[in-house]
Amino acid sequence: DVTAGRMMSLRFDSTVPKDGEAASRAVHQFVAHEVTHWWDTGVFRTDGDRPLIHEGHADWMAGLLARESGQLSAAGWRDRLDTALNNCQFARGNRPAVTLPGGHSGGDDPYACGQVLWLLAQSARPRDGTPVDAGASLFRGSTAPIDAEAVARWADGGGTGPMHRLLFDPQQGFRSALLRDWSAVVEASELKAGEPVPSFLRGRLASALMSALMVADCGGAISFWTQSDHFRIDTLPACRALRGNPSVRRIEGVSPFDDPVGAWLAMRAACAAGPSVALVTDAAEPLLLACPAKVPDLPIQQILRLRPQALERLGLGP
Repeated sequence: DVTAGRMMSLRFDSTVPKDGEAASRAVHQFVAHEVTHWWDTGVFRTDGDRPLIHEGHADWMAGLLARESGQLSAAGWRDRLDTALNNCQFARGNRPAVTLPGGHSGGDDPYACGQVLWLLAQSARPRDGTPVDAGASLFRGSTAPIDAEAVARWADGGGTGPMHRLLFDPQQGFRSALLRDWSAVVEASELKAGEPVPSFLRGRLASALMSALMVADCGGAISFWTQSDHFRIDTLPACRALRGNPSVRRIEGVSPFDDPVGAWLAMRAACAAGPSVALVTDAAEPLLLACPAKVPDLPIQQILRLRPQALERLGLGP
């Protein structure tokens, strides 16, 4: 978006979308997100160094507005927040917020982590049975900036509490904070081989596994496309084994698209037993790939989910 004076310009891709309904939802989300930025900056002057504050607030508001206008169901809202919880977990793991660099830097996801921040902040507030008013009452009557201290003070109702620990305690990791201080809102379950994994998480786990294997084989380069049932490897990186634009379908006999956790465990077991891991491609013989010098663990060990009653507690349920 480009804002000049009292005018906001929104630029759109002119390509005709394949899915008109999905494109319409994306446009509504985009406009609501950018208008929230405008409101935040013009009214409350959001913290420019902590993008999770304003990016998260803009996405949170866009979701609330979509929910209140009937464009987003309770199930869709829950899926959206589950996605944010796990995308933030992918980016942060259990690192404390205060150890992360400021601004839009690598190693964090201000959109996902910001939505989680506002979910937790709203959930921490005492409820009197009335629905949430789309966040408009956060700082009613105030002209102070919406920064991390203001969010923590509002959520905790004072100078100390779980939101202060989450944002300012150098010993308080992201995942630990959720499971200790917001266990009434968020639950965790172990990722296990052979068990269903949500689509948004399945793709990330599969791509992370292929990235780890490709980095080891291609001198640190990564270039592939994730399809529905295979990875199509690019021809450009100078790789030792992944040459000729192969399509990788299975890793040690396990499909990372059907069972990403099982594929990770199979790769680790193969590398513990020998120097290479077998990849099934479209060729007749499996492709043997040298194991990484340091065999990676699963990027995350648990899946985080919003508890069923959490939306009802916020006044956002069915």
